[in-house]
Amino acid sequence: MSAIKSALQSDKYEVRIRAIERLSEKRIISEREIETLLVETIPLVSILNGQTFTLRLAEKYPTPAVKRVLLWCALHGNDDVRVHAAALIYFLNGIATSSFDWNYRPFYLRFGDNNLSNRKLAYDELCEKIQVDPRWAIDESA
Repeated sequence: MSAIKSALQSDKYEVRIRAIERLSEKRIISEREIETLLVETIPLVSILNGQTFTLRLAEKYPTPAVKRVLLWCALHGNDDVRVHAAALIYFLNGIATSSFDWNYRPFYLRFGDNNLSNRKLAYDELCEKIQVDPRWAIDESA
């Protein structure tokens, strides 16, 4: 079990998330610890380094802090995570029927735009749709 716990510090995010999954299945890690690790890990993942596993775990633990970091990532995350973070936000807020509902794909793809101004327009639209102040995820004072 100590090997799994030490995996929480791995530089490989897929290893880190798999360890979180194992520890949560065995009820050795609290939901608060899971939330903390997700909030730290979601902005760092890429398609080649644990993104799928991380977002799948975020779907199981959609705390306000996890939703906030997903929303932040939709606007400011790396190229790999932005589109999928927006899609998961839609799902977690009951708009989409799955974590990547293809009916909304054109909207999600707007978060893949390299132009921050274009992404900001999509972000504002997303926040309006889920009825959240756009500053909530990007402004600490909100």
